[in-house]
Amino acid sequence: AALAALFHLYFHDAFGMDSFEILWSGYTFVLGVLIVFRNNQAYLRYWEGAALIHQVRGEWFNAVSSLFAFCNDDVVMERQVLQFQHVTVQLMSMLHCCALQQVADLKDDHFEIINPEGIDVDHLQFLASLPLNDRCHVILQWLQKSIVRAEAEGVLKIAPPILSRVYQELSRGIVNLHNVR
Repeated sequence: AALAALFHLYFHDAFGMDSFEILWSGYTFVLGVLIVFRNNQAYLRYWEGAALIHQVRGEWFNAVSSLFAFCNDDVVMERQVLQFQHVTVQLMSMLHCCALQQVADLKDDHFEIINPEGIDVDHLQFLASLPLNDRCHVILQWLQKSIVRAEAEGVLKIAPPILSRVYQELSRGIVNLHNVR
């Protein structure tokens, strides 16, 4: 707009322009193209982010679903299996909450989680003391350590190559989260 006004004031006689209309129409055309382009880019980025966050949820849901399917069905292991399943769901709830907090642009980013009862209070305090961007990595590490422990104790009854799919799904979820960010 300033450039169009400058042309009108100083150069309209040199170019044979008696009015401001030609410059103004050129300016509005360029501005309109830029606004449409920018809005289109924003729209595409929004839907890409929305699709990626759904992929994060899907990958992590598949990982938990597989872990539940791989649990030992022996009656002797029932208590350990239930404890592992509860901790897995609690950690996954916390992981998803932290992931949403990283990408959400809200004043109040407190999302509900499944009650973390049974998780050590010192661990929860440590997690709360971390920067928001580091929490997902810590929770993911806790989850992986829990899976390793469960497999070693016989809570999970599956061949290690098949169990590695769970780790791949957890990994793809965190990669998609980084792509969203």
